[in-house]
Amino acid sequence: ILMATVSAVGIVAWGQTLYRKYEPTRLVEVESAKPFDGGIDVVLRADTPISPYKPGQFATLAYSKARSEPHPFSIAGGDGHVRRFIIRSAGDWTDEFVRNVGVGDKLRLGSGVGRFLPQTKAKRRAQLWVAGGVGITPFLAAMERMHPDENAAVNLIYCIRSRSSAGGLDDVEEHARRLPQLNLFVMGDEGKNRLSESNLTAIVQDMPANAAAYVCGPEGLKTLVTNVWKAQRMN
Repeated sequence: ILMATVSAVGIVAWGQTLYRKYEPTRLVEVESAKPFDGGIDVVLRADTPISPYKPGQFATLAYSKARSEPHPFSIAGGDGHVRRFIIRSAGDWTDEFVRNVGVGDKLRLGSGVGRFLPQTKAKRRAQLWVAGGVGITPFLAAMERMHPDENAAVNLIYCIRSRSSAGGLDDVEEHARRLPQLNLFVMGDEGKNRLSESNLTAIVQDMPANAAAYVCGPEGLKTLVTNVWKAQRMN
């Protein structure tokens, strides 16, 4: 009985692995491609409706050639026919993509998956959102879904090297003007405006005890936020 149970679990896991490897994709076309320092902001459009996604999820992109390898990227926004991605050059595939992608190119788009899901509805807890660089993408998708309200506040910290290298910064600032519940803090890479333990503590110390925190960025940023958040929750 034990061997049969273990075998059944193994077969199910194997089937899930095969399904993920050969997941259905959609053919999409690059509608716009806006470069920024070190990356590209692309909008993709499909002729027929795309499966819905939840803000914070990611999807795979691949060239429309046979046996092209898919790569995962957080969804930065979109609707029933459109998906937006902000992609930084950070490896062979992304280097080539950022240099060469152009309007009219055909790509294969996977379905939205993942459990990194910032709360966007009016009935939500207070939240801390912290983004480093292109880590802003899941939060951009979340802000796009939010409507103005006077309920629990969302503190968004966006850590950037410079305005020229900050993909989507103009949209983030526009959402901050549109949404009274959103408090935006743009942090630079140097000097007094750099995110530190002290200024992060000043932002989170007055947040409610049941507040939730979401972080998307490099490991150093995650460690800083985790340590400060735990320290404040224990006080």
